[in-house]
Amino acid sequence: MLRIFLLTVFGASAEQDCRANTRLGHEGEFPLVMLTSIQGSGNTWTRQLLESATGIYTGSIYNETRIYQENGFKGEIEPMLSGKTIGNKNHGLRHLAEAGAIILVIRNPFNTLKAEFNRKHTIPEETGGKGLGHVGHADPAAFNTTDWDDFVEKMSGRWVRHYHRYITESANKNIPLKIVYYENLQTDSVKEMEEILEFLEEAIGFKADNKKKRLSCISNAQMNAFKRVKKPLGWEIFTPEMTKTINDVISSLQTTIEQHNFPAMPEYTKTLPSLIEPVSEK
Repeated sequence: MLRIFLLTVFGASAEQDCRANTRLGHEGEFPLVMLTSIQGSGNTWTRQLLESATGIYTGSIYNETRIYQENGFKGEIEPMLSGKTIGNKNHGLRHLAEAGAIILVIRNPFNTLKAEFNRKHTIPEETGGKGLGHVGHADPAAFNTTDWDDFVEKMSGRWVRHYHRYITESANKNIPLKIVYYENLQTDSVKEMEEILEFLEEAIGFKADNKKKRLSCISNAQMNAFKRVKKPLGWEIFTPEMTKTINDVISSLQTTIEQHNFPAMPEYTKTLPSLIEPVSEK
């Protein structure tokens, strides 16, 4: 089943099966490497890339049976502290203090919030009645409800708190941390994965075998199984008030990032005509 899934995603030839030679580590082989983000930030897609680049299965605190059985994530059901996996998915703070290294995936919060709302409100027709979908879509009408309003207010605050906590606490505990911007992964997956491999070698002493071959496979593959197909709604789903709130949390996180000397975020802020201050007449 693993080979069928990968060939469907990566193409028709075995040479493009980038996770074909991926393995689990033995008990205690690796320290805990956290792969953390807010929901909707592309964590599962990043796991695909990470497994392809390292040749080691990733893990998760969530133990999702479905992606273990259907999507080839063989490390999904391993205990998070088993030392058998590299890159353990976590949308919270549990086990942060036990981490040997942290990979922090940050995505534009406007896109993150929309993606997570789509996941939580995926229409049943897109999942065959199997529950929430990693790449599903909500009924467009849901973006015109108070559910959306409440969701944006809650999640925008959680977005900035999550990343602020990881950046500051990793610094306080001397845990190596690598920030990965989702948009950079989209633009050049190979470059970003190469930098992650360099980070893992420096942080935990891990060296991927057949590194050049693995990165070349990623370059030639189309890893779109966990990337949501965009469906334009035809209207602006973020009100001026929402936009101001999200712009504020972006600014706050950028300050934290600068204070800890990490590479600056891409330009995430959004400008709407109604938010532009009028020019005073002289």
